[in-house]
Amino acid sequence: MSDSLLQEGAQVNFNIGRNQNTGTIKEVVTEEKQVGDQIVHASEENPHYIIEHSKTGSDINLSANQVSESQGQGQKGNQGSQGKRGQNDDQSDQA
Repeated sequence: MSDSLLQEGAQVNFNIGRNQNTGTIKEVVTEEKQVGDQIVHASEENPHYIIEHSKTGSDINLSANQVSESQGQGQKGNQGSQGKRGQNDDQSDQA
């Protein structure tokens, strides 16, 4: 299973309640370890990720099956719409 592990620094998506969230993997945990005031019960067969939440900055401990790698759609989408807005602004200035 270690072949499919995401790496530190990877942008990921995860759900908390009904909300989809994004963050960055700070650490891949593959053995039992104390992180802050929690004990992470991880193993090679059941890896966990310590993820920095992109909005709050807080660290979240999630198992691998709770996390998916972000394809950058949200970021590219935002950049694309900003780019379009910028292009439209340029066009309106020229008109």
